[in-house]
Amino acid sequence: MNLLDTLTKLFPDSSKRTLKNWLAGGRIYVDGEVVRKATTPIEEGQEVTLGAYEAKPFRGIRVLYEDPHLVVINKPEGLLSFPLDKPGAIHALGLLRRYLKCPHIRAVHRLDRETSGVMVFAKSQQGHEGLDALFEKRELEREYVAAVEGHVAEKRGTWESLLVEGQNLTVSSHPAIVISYSFARSNSTDARSPRCSISSIVTVASDNLRSISSIICC
Repeated sequence: MNLLDTLTKLFPDSSKRTLKNWLAGGRIYVDGEVVRKATTPIEEGQEVTLGAYEAKPFRGIRVLYEDPHLVVINKPEGLLSFPLDKPGAIHALGLLRRYLKCPHIRAVHRLDRETSGVMVFAKSQQGHEGLDALFEKRELEREYVAAVEGHVAEKRGTWESLLVEGQNLTVSSHPAIVISYSFARSNSTDARSPRCSISSIVTVASDNLRSISSIICC
């Protein structure tokens, strides 16, 4: 069995093109040594491993982690997560598919266009099903860091509001439908509503001179 056949067996969800890209990129190791030739014979007992992806920024995107089942990026602000009803729009999903030469990458969640941060995409069916299950069960912890206008004196609390999604998929909390902004308590009056958002707030810094506070929401 040669090296390409071995890789096909080890990574059945990856295309031959992807495997050859890994070889050309020096990411395949045989017994700890980089091997780029697909026809290299592999004997029983030899160890074949996939090396870490060298993160290189493209179009403002930096790949933080990649394996055969998922890829994690740092999405910059101003970039769509995936396509809307706008032909020709540039989005993170499309850029990833072209850059990694992997047309089967799928999005499992999104960040708003103006929000920067970590996003994870599925590269295989196994990865898609696993990530879908994690998001469905809410077993992933997510934190958002924001700078807000004004001075927040309290160190921690709970923000509860009703979110409204616009036609362009932007989400906002209208002042007229805010449920409460209460510190030192975490009970919700409408936790079952699909529009109800409940976030734990931690104040990490306040600049009284510029009237700006930095908070973490989770």
